[in-house]
Order: sequence, then structure tokens, then C-alpha cells
Amino acid sequence: MGIDEVQGKESRTKFNIIERFNSYTLLELTPKTGRRHQLRVHLYSIGHPIVGDLKYGEKTLQKSFSRLMLHAEKIDFFIEEKKKVKIKSPLPESFINILNKIRKD
Repeated sequence: MGIDEVQGKESRTKFNIIERFNSYTLLELTPKTGRRHQLRVHLYSIGHPIVGDLKYGEKTLQKSFSRLMLHAEKIDFFIEEKKKVKIKSPLPESFINILNKIRKD
């Protein structure tokens, strides 16, 4: 996956800054299109890969994190054209632990 200005498909992501740290920023990302690796590629393309992203980030730095710091807090979708399904998932402990470590640094 990557950016292809000639043959690539349009993709859009909305973002909100939740919290800033010395070297990191916690974001809320909302994909407006559904491309594979969309969020990861968008952030990488502007020089800010997702923490722990071994595919798109600088591997030596990213290996120091035990997980990819990407979490789907909620997802809504339709089944059978009319029935809307909403799923919510709180941040897992592993995500919170890394976030707290980043806050301390």
C-alpha cells in the first residue's frame, strides 16, 4: 500500500487532536473512505507514522513499542441494508500502558 498519484484511488481521513506530547500526538481518526491501510498510509505520508507501525514506520524506533497504537474505539455499519450495527470497544490495557509511558516521557 502507498500513494500512487496516477493510478491511486481517492481516500479521505478526518482527524482531531486529542492530546499532544513531547514527541507524539494522540489523534482521533475517522476514515471517510475505506481503503486498505488508509489511516497508516495517510499518517506515514505526512511524516508521522503510527507508533509501533513496523510496516510504515522507521523499524528500529517502532520495535521499541510492543504493539501498533491503532485502536478502533467504535464502528458502525449496516447489515441487510436497513439494520445498523454499532460496536464499541474501550482502550485495551496494553494501549493505556504505552500511552501512560509516553505521557511520562
